[in-house]
Amino acid sequence: MTLEPSSHFEIEKVQVEVDKFENELFLQADIDHWNGNENIASVQAELSVYQNGGYETLGSFVLFDNGQNGDIIPENGIYSLLTTAEELIVVDVEPEIKSINMVSYYELAQSESDSLSIELTVSGKSLRVIFNADDIEGVSTQFTKYINLSNTYIEIQINADGMYNDKYPEDDNICDREWSLSDYGFLHYFNIVASSQLGSSNNFTYSTKIPFRPLDECGGTGEALFKFNVHDMDISNCLSTEANTCSENLIELSSIERSLIISGCGDNYCTDVYESNTSCAEDCE
Repeated sequence: MTLEPSSHFEIEKVQVEVDKFENELFLQADIDHWNGNENIASVQAELSVYQNGGYETLGSFVLFDNGQNGDIIPENGIYSLLTTAEELIVVDVEPEIKSINMVSYYELAQSESDSLSIELTVSGKSLRVIFNADDIEGVSTQFTKYINLSNTYIEIQINADGMYNDKYPEDDNICDREWSLSDYGFLHYFNIVASSQLGSSNNFTYSTKIPFRPLDECGGTGEALFKFNVHDMDISNCLSTEANTCSENLIELSSIERSLIISGCGDNYCTDVYESNTSCAEDCE
């Protein structure tokens, strides 16, 4: 007899961790049973990976609530298993940027702060884990979790050498823009670590928003160059920062650049193609 997850018998939350450096797989499920934990008969997790157009099984694993096998506190309704990840490690993963959803032109608002949405689709390897819990009456409940076996994150670098920026960014009372005279090139901006699976596939989406100051707050205009880098943390456990580019885990063949033209009527510069004496007379007279 199967019972959909409900308030009296359900898997409240689960945890799936794959450590390829230590060759470990950790599974955990927090079970809530209305009549007490002693009424839970068994908890299992079925693992499968997406390949050849469907999910292929890697096997079923029994979880424990006995203070052993990776479980810490016995008989508390939290079932765990710590085992080897050998079957998962042999799965080939070749992360690659498939597409980038980002506009090429952005117009600053006059007085309201705004943001630019960016979404990347990156190939990975989908692991599906189906947790099943059965009680002594034959009632069962289920919880499914998907994770990306490709342990990757996206680093965003920005080249602002072509920007028309505020000369006094620390002074809110002065707005005096000038063309950047710097030659810094691409600099680290931030990392996108979290991802979500795109349907039933081995593609995952990474999304973020880039904040922009409005014209009234002297928001910068001009051309910004974005570089999107894929990093593989299974090569080295390194997150990029301004001081460390983590070049050892950078996948060179999966770095893509995009240009963004930023304009705003009232910045004292007429942006070719996007502004004219008709659309913005104060900049293009």
